[in-house]
Amino acid sequence: IKWRKLFMDKYLKRIYQLVFIIAIIFLVAACGQDENKENGNSDNSEGPDDVTTLTFNHWLSSNHYIADAFDEWANIVEEKTEGRVKIDIYSDGALGDQLQVHEDVAGGVYDIGEVTVSAMEDTPVFVHSIGNLPFAFDSIDTSFSVMKSFLEEYGKDIYEENNLVFMSHSTSAKYALHSRTPIRKVDDAKGKIINASANSMTKVFENWGATREALAFSELYQAVQRGTIDALWLPAPAAYDTSFYEVAPYVTKFNGPSYNFQAAFVMSPDGYASIPDDLKPLFEEELFPLLGEMHRDSYPDDEEIWSTINGLFETLEGEVIELTPEEEVEFQKGAEPVWEEWVNEANDRGYPGDEMMDYFKKLLKDEGIEIPF
Repeated sequence: IKWRKLFMDKYLKRIYQLVFIIAIIFLVAACGQDENKENGNSDNSEGPDDVTTLTFNHWLSSNHYIADAFDEWANIVEEKTEGRVKIDIYSDGALGDQLQVHEDVAGGVYDIGEVTVSAMEDTPVFVHSIGNLPFAFDSIDTSFSVMKSFLEEYGKDIYEENNLVFMSHSTSAKYALHSRTPIRKVDDAKGKIINASANSMTKVFENWGATREALAFSELYQAVQRGTIDALWLPAPAAYDTSFYEVAPYVTKFNGPSYNFQAAFVMSPDGYASIPDDLKPLFEEELFPLLGEMHRDSYPDDEEIWSTINGLFETLEGEVIELTPEEEVEFQKGAEPVWEEWVNEANDRGYPGDEMMDYFKKLLKDEGIEIPF
């Protein structure tokens, strides 16, 4: 019995030592994994039960119809990846405002953002800004199609060169003037302060006798209400989807070419690296392009837009101002020097500015658009 007790004590001691060693090995392995996560390192060998979460920040309110499209895209991502990739969406610029998207995404503040190219024309993504030239496009579909072709020809690397992963491009509905008092002709714009995010509109407004302001989107309603801004240069649906009709009840409509802002959806390099390797083709071939298409398709068509706006003013103070073709041309003439300056700026930056402009105008002509200057 004594011999058996000694044997059992020795045997149990060895078992305890083995269990202790195994525990230490698991502890060291776990610490190593945590350190890799903290340092953003990954071998992208996640199993099917692991989840990659990407943050998507935008500057619209959570109940905006475009925000609904972003939510739907996030659901599709989760469905298509079978829950392995999830998108956390932050609205109202919670992680950064509209004018800082380029820096914030490149710096890893969040993973996905919408670059409003009109607010970035003085950055290295200048090439994309040709789509922001005033009075180029007559519809959202024309804008989307022309810029898709143009970027395939001249814009393939401009985002990668700036530490951004290009996901897809998109565009807005046509713009209109939303004003506190009627603007029926160019002379009516004289002395007005007009808000526009696009730098390209500065010279246009000056040629109208007006002044450009560039407040953040979230500040616009109150600025017009207080009278510090007289008019807004915004997509036509802004008359009703953000209740601007309450403070800017006169909407000047352009039936011909107007303006469509250009957007690019971009991802941080770290965000892209975190996507499992076997899912990257799905994102590049399907989910990235889908985001731009869903953004475009979230806008109502022109007929629905103007039917809704006209319906507002059946019972409320306000008016949709229809311009004659001759009056539209007078507004458009103010943009001629802006087009010339774009070519000069492109040449100064080392791009083939004249060649790019000729190609851009050819694409417009193929869509039936003739520039009036």
